Amino acid sequence: MRSTLIAKILLSLEALLLLSSLVSAAPKPATNIPPDPPWTYSGFMIKYEKEHPGSKVGPSVAAMGKNGVPADQGYLDIAGNFNLSGIPKDSMHMIKLDCNGNCKPFTRIRYVDARKPAPTRTCVGDALVAVAQYRFNCLRTNPLNNVACWWAHPPSIDHCCGEWIESDSPEAKKAYPVRKKEKKKLNGQDYFVFTPITEKRKNEKGKKVIMNRVIAQSSKDYKMNVLGCADWKARDDYEYGYFKNNLDAWGILDADKEGVAERLFFPWYEPVIPEWRINSKEPQAGDEDYHNRSSTA
Repeated sequence: MRSTLIAKILLSLEALLLLSSLVSAAPKPATNIPPDPPWTYSGFMIKYEKEHPGSKVGPSVAAMGKNGVPADQGYLDIAGNFNLSGIPKDSMHMIKLDCNGNCKPFTRIRYVDARKPAPTRTCVGDALVAVAQYRFNCLRTNPLNNVACWWAHPPSIDHCCGEWIESDSPEAKKAYPVRKKEKKKLNGQDYFVFTPITEKRKNEKGKKVIMNRVIAQSSKDYKMNVLGCADWKARDDYEYGYFKNNLDAWGILDADKEGVAERLFFPWYEPVIPEWRINSKEPQAGDEDYHNRSSTA
């Protein structure tokens, strides 16, 4: 009888162990499985880049979402009223943000720390600052109140720094291409792929040749003659530093000379974050608005 009882106990233990193993082996819900790290390069990604010279495979669409890098709402400060505590009054430099004189009387007064050196100016940097100025002036108040917002094309790296050069020229080999973002299915999954822009265009002699769209590097090459670029370029190093040091506030990532967004672990050639919204279109504290209200911060 004791042996029978022991046998029943052992059988029960075996059943419990079997049930436990079945439960642990059961697949977890898909929602708990994070997407593959977007900076991990697989063989099929490397193969694609070899087969398509110049192209760069970015992260998967599943890892990034439909529109790519999302704006962190915690960083957005569309009014640009940054903390001035700890800065001596004699070190505060006043800047007037008035679209190079083209959006008066809606001048915005801001202050910067004159002791802080301005970042080195480049064409890419000037373009990103121009985007910040555009968003500062046109997305936070009613654009109908600002003539410069009516007709101008929004600035961008391509719009303000892009230029065409012949693809077989010595300069083309050293230049950094402007890239278009596309979705490509690789290994059964959608990925963001950044492809250099090339077109057949007429050169200076009127002959049609293959030309590359590339990024000008020097601040001197910034397109002051292009609509939407001249109004928003920083006039001096103080204005440049104010925007460049605070790009996050306007939903913009800083970028290197190739136009690659910094602070990311994967190639991303779209530092200006799309698909973000400003809730208020009314003047905010710190503006000189229609009633000529002013503030020092």
